[in-house]
Amino acid sequence: MRSPSVLLAAALLSTTAHAVAPGELVPPSTVATPFAHVQHPEIQGAMASQPKWLDFRQAHPGWSATFDERTGQARRMIGPGLHLGDTSTEAATTQAAWNFVETWPEALDLLGADLELASVHLEEATNTWYVDFDVYREGILLEGGRVHLRIKNGNLVMVNAQTYPGMTIATPPKTLGPSAMSALAAPAFKGHQLLQADTRLLPVRTDAGWELRPAWQMDTQVGDSLETWSSWVDAYTGEILASGSHVLHFEGTVMAKHDQRLLGDGLATSPLRGARISNGNTTVFTDDLGNFSIPDSANGTYTVSLDGEAFQTINRTGDIEGVYTPDGEGVITVTPSDGAPKMVGAHAALTAYHHAYIVRDWWAARADGTADNPFPGVDVQITVNIEDECNAFYVNRTINFFQSSSSCANTGRLADVVYHEWGHGFHQHALVGTARYDGSLGEGAADVVSMLITNDHSLAPDFNNFGNAPLRDLENDHEYPADYAEGEDFIHANGTIFGGAMWDFKVLLEEGGMSTADAIDTVATILENGLKGGPTIENSWFEMVAADDDNGDLTDGTPHFEELTEAFGKHGLGPDAGQGLTMIHAPVTTLEPGEVFTVSAELDNPFAAVYPIAIDYGRVHYRVNSGYWDDVAMTIDGDLAEVDLPAFAHGDVVEYYIEMSNTQGTRFNAPLNGDIRPYTFTVGEMLEIVCEDFESTSGNFSVEGLVNPGNIDWSRGTPIGAFGGPISAFSGSNIWATNLTDSYRFGQALLHTPEYDLRHFQDIVLSYERFLSVDNRNVDEATIYANSKAVWRNYGGGDGRAHEDTEWSKHNISLRAYDDRGFMKISWELNAQGRRSTNYTGWHIDDFCLLAPATPNNRLGISGIAVDRNGDKRGRLSFTAPIDENATTIRVVRKKGAWPEGPEDGDVAGELTGFSPNENMTFIDERSKGKGNLYYAVYATDGVDWSTATRVDHNAAVLDPGVGCSSTGASPISWMWLGLIPLGWARRRND
Repeated sequence: MRSPSVLLAAALLSTTAHAVAPGELVPPSTVATPFAHVQHPEIQGAMASQPKWLDFRQAHPGWSATFDERTGQARRMIGPGLHLGDTSTEAATTQAAWNFVETWPEALDLLGADLELASVHLEEATNTWYVDFDVYREGILLEGGRVHLRIKNGNLVMVNAQTYPGMTIATPPKTLGPSAMSALAAPAFKGHQLLQADTRLLPVRTDAGWELRPAWQMDTQVGDSLETWSSWVDAYTGEILASGSHVLHFEGTVMAKHDQRLLGDGLATSPLRGARISNGNTTVFTDDLGNFSIPDSANGTYTVSLDGEAFQTINRTGDIEGVYTPDGEGVITVTPSDGAPKMVGAHAALTAYHHAYIVRDWWAARADGTADNPFPGVDVQITVNIEDECNAFYVNRTINFFQSSSSCANTGRLADVVYHEWGHGFHQHALVGTARYDGSLGEGAADVVSMLITNDHSLAPDFNNFGNAPLRDLENDHEYPADYAEGEDFIHANGTIFGGAMWDFKVLLEEGGMSTADAIDTVATILENGLKGGPTIENSWFEMVAADDDNGDLTDGTPHFEELTEAFGKHGLGPDAGQGLTMIHAPVTTLEPGEVFTVSAELDNPFAAVYPIAIDYGRVHYRVNSGYWDDVAMTIDGDLAEVDLPAFAHGDVVEYYIEMSNTQGTRFNAPLNGDIRPYTFTVGEMLEIVCEDFESTSGNFSVEGLVNPGNIDWSRGTPIGAFGGPISAFSGSNIWATNLTDSYRFGQALLHTPEYDLRHFQDIVLSYERFLSVDNRNVDEATIYANSKAVWRNYGGGDGRAHEDTEWSKHNISLRAYDDRGFMKISWELNAQGRRSTNYTGWHIDDFCLLAPATPNNRLGISGIAVDRNGDKRGRLSFTAPIDENATTIRVVRKKGAWPEGPEDGDVAGELTGFSPNENMTFIDERSKGKGNLYYAVYATDGVDWSTATRVDHNAAVLDPGVGCSSTGASPISWMWLGLIPLGWARRRND
């Protein structure tokens, strides 16, 4: 099934650098990048109600999931240890894993996908199996696709899945040979040596939305340098879809200088370990104490080189070796110097070499049965005095450091930076199976590696040549997701969220009575094992808890569960921040008239056995037909809150939201920010007056106002998920939006519907699917109009909160106060005053409808009435028949001096049958000739129900008695009218 790798000789691509300079490949913005998967308990609760998950949970009680709020996929599943059968051997574990994934393809979103076993790895120290499956679509490996099973002590404790459900393959896959691949890709890779190419399906964002694009993953090397790149090239066009260097940088804000730990302490004398010693004929290496034994040199001198046993050093501005004569005690002291025969300019070389051994040996000594990592045994190249400033990086088993400048110290002379860069290699070698390296977590983990060596939350206090702050500080209050930002530029700042949590974890262990040495050892063990699964910032608490587990059941706690939870909670992660907790509430979409609505919400906590959390406050806020808000307290019973709302009438539009908090102080709203964007539902059966899904037509919608591409540009098409907007339409492919591909900046524009004839109907309801992202109304105004009257506006509270939908939501608005005209036009407006730092995407509208309750007055209503006198002065009425094909009889009711109040109130002027829905009807009242003010109303029946409403200009009109006068509405009795009364009576006597 799997597509074979295509290995190409480097000669297939030109190496002459004249088209694209080495290192110039830039990742296009259209390619899928990892999202900050923010978890909202209320949204998670809605997704936990999906049938595919309910089926799984029914079979496996106690299991919970966190969902991708863009796709609805259960990305991470945890629960009580699930025994899979025999896992004593690799073969048995593999079969058990296959049995599980084949049993639950829908819950894992594997429909339409194939799996191939990627790796099975046993960590003997913790008796944990890591089983990984690659995901294929139509035989091609899905880039980023993964199904991962964590089996501990024979029990399944965690499942991670990423299968990109719902994305379609852009073009049918086809196989191209090496020559065709080379011809397409070569122009973009001049200056790069091609190492390997393999076929992939890459998630790509286009104008038509997200799609899976057949591509080659190409690994290249820039000339003869250490720099390597991975790039994804369109398998049909040769277009570079994404690319990125494997260089991992150490960067930071230049702010302060602090000499206490390194540079300010001056030079120290320590054993030089693993150094190369030569007498001209024989070469040996020093031991851990710097000792060596070598035959006497003929001239009594020895060459000492930092091209050592474990670390090979390159000094870009000087020497890595010098010629020395031992003193009377047989000691050689290697001192950096500006002249021969000693090492010229070797301050950075000696310092980086010495501290690389410290961090390497510290972690190597920890191979004690609780953790293991191969990196301490790997030879590493050190390069110092690179001609650049304020930086360092790790790549391909090399750690690299820059020269000093007016802003920053030489990074090779900073112990913390050496520990950090070595930590990147440690992280990469910790990954098992198909686990992936996350840049933000990687920076945080490398900071933690340094912190564990120094036992200091301040990283590189003497990095800067001015100011008084460290490069980074792990004693911080940075939180996810508030302080998390997408993009390569923010990974160091993002990393402080994880680094801060791990520092706080160490502090809590010490405060609980653990010695500092034991606390550091505990943090190191959990870090090392926690890195194996490839954590991100978002799921780092889950991975660290899984690493801490000792019995194959996460739900009963772990040895340091409490401290991990408290530490990570301070940084917006774990149950203390609401992660892993689900507020289950099934929103109501419709209700029967008179039905009691019981609002219930349940707090689902998979860790309840060791981390009990109960609801301590619950209240439901609601209003009817855009009236005043009311609220009622919920009855609380542990993790369940309930309350009954009063019964509602047919045609009502109800808005509501739930406000809750738990005993840990976490506050929830359902939906998220429910006071801004509450749930809405209609009561009773509704008639669809007009509906548009925008698939085949635009619905004859029109745009008015500024049309400014890149700002506010109302258009119909397919969204692509830009800046947190929807990745797809609510249904089908097309929607109307202020901007389908970008955020807005400023401007004003309206989207109008046509004017609809609604004279048949009353109590109109606007219903549509909404995905709205706008700033607070004090900055940007989002408004809905009915006949130019505002019926809804975005939130404008003084707290400055923005309206940010995170998913499509049904928005119902009662228009009963605006439907008396009989004709209606709906408009959506965005009036943006200017840009701010946050990107907002504006209006997204789908599945628009105007509805009316299916009452007799709407089903059987008469519309478009007019009355006048024909040539012989008899009253002539014209009107439109009901829309209901079941209507059987139309009755014309006449009343003198007042409006009829129903089909039985007044004289029956006549009845009509045998008509068609919406037929234009005419009726002449034979008994109206010469009479005074006659008030007419027309009603209809289907044999069961009668319409009863009397609506002037819709089904009711008045006939003036005079000479050819006519009216379609009520008018006061005039003196002219009164003067004709005797004539009216005379005509009545002649009848």
